[in-house]
Amino acid sequence: MILFRKDDDYEPVAWVRGIPIHVTTLLVILHVLMLIGLSFAGMMGHPALRAALVFDSGKVLEHGELWRLASYPLVQVPFNPLFFALEMLFLYLFGREVERYIGRRRFVSLYLLLVLVPTLLLTPLGWLYPTALAGSHEIHFAIFITFAVLYPGVEFFLRIQARWLAWGFLGIFALYYLSVGDVPRLCAIGADSLGAWLFVQWMRGDLRGWFTSFSRPWEPAARPPIPPRRPPAATPPMETDPVAAIDPLLDKIAEHGLESLTPQEVARLEEARIALLERSRAAGKSLSANGP
Repeated sequence: MILFRKDDDYEPVAWVRGIPIHVTTLLVILHVLMLIGLSFAGMMGHPALRAALVFDSGKVLEHGELWRLASYPLVQVPFNPLFFALEMLFLYLFGREVERYIGRRRFVSLYLLLVLVPTLLLTPLGWLYPTALAGSHEIHFAIFITFAVLYPGVEFFLRIQARWLAWGFLGIFALYYLSVGDVPRLCAIGADSLGAWLFVQWMRGDLRGWFTSFSRPWEPAARPPIPPRRPPAATPPMETDPVAAIDPLLDKIAEHGLESLTPQEVARLEEARIALLERSRAAGKSLSANGP
């Protein structure tokens, strides 16, 4: 979709038998391994490990278990095999394009931002309304939001552009969370979507100008500078001899074109032509009169 920039930040993290390994690939592998590991831990009679990774505002505020702020995406509760497979596929497809566009360092920063923003928002609310969160659905949907902001005109099925598909899915998820009363996930998907949009605007350098125009709405917009008018071509001075006026007129024609001559200058040019013809005729007559 874009031209690759020859920079280390836009290259794979590693190569395995000729296969490039990017940050997005490592994230997919991490989620799959955590799912397998937690499943075996639950089967072996250790369900507390899964519970220790889920975000719980009460545990964070009362017991200081800060790792829960970032560990909740690794826990798929409840687990749906088909939905998990589709989520990993979408993460790989759209996350790879986003990483290719912004580079792996910014992609890692974006992913960490999307992980921490919901929990940092829900933790203070825990004093009034205890909240819990698990799973990476909202984070990976925000990755798709980032893709839609970077490539808004990409068309999917039924020729629907990415920007409208993102708005449609965001509305569907918001209505669903409202209908089931899942306030934490509603806050998470809203915060992550807004965070993804703001990250792209910051990366493009548009965020500072947007905040400046928002903070000073009373200042009129600066008018574009008026380009200076080109001064008219100077008229060559009058010469007493019509023939002597040819050189300035020819210089003006060479610099500004024949249409730059005024009617008076055209008349002077015609007078010089007639004077030259008369001089050539007089010179011919004198040569014939002085001949043998």
